[in-house]
Amino acid sequence: MRSDAPAIVLTTSIALLLGLTACQQPAPAPDSVSALPSDIVGDDAGDAVVSRASLSADGSTISAAGYVSGVTEDGRTCTFLFSTASGTLELTSTSISDATTTMCPEVAAPAATLPSGTVTVVLTYTIDTTTLTSEPLALEIP
Repeated sequence: MRSDAPAIVLTTSIALLLGLTACQQPAPAPDSVSALPSDIVGDDAGDAVVSRASLSADGSTISAAGYVSGVTEDGRTCTFLFSTASGTLELTSTSISDATTTMCPEVAAPAATLPSGTVTVVLTYTIDTTTLTSEPLALEIP
């Protein structure tokens, strides 16, 4: 008899006492898993915020970024509206979840897309049937 034989018998005996077998299968997975459309932190959906709206140093590009507090979601649409007296430019980015917020990455466009003057930038974000709208942030285009 080999010197490791008692260990094998002991291991097999313990497994049998515990009701374990070498062929034990894990529980079957459910047929489908329904995921929540969003992971809402806190009691409500939070607030949309434009964290930055700017004109590049050379004046050629306008950009903005923001976030939605109280919500953590990936893959949703963040819509930034750049409004002037003569119209609105709409730019979008795809949300990225953070620990407690949903980040709305930077959007950018040529500054020549908008006329000179004051531009108000607003972020809108929809969670299920609720649309969150930020406070406007002013940007001056010379």
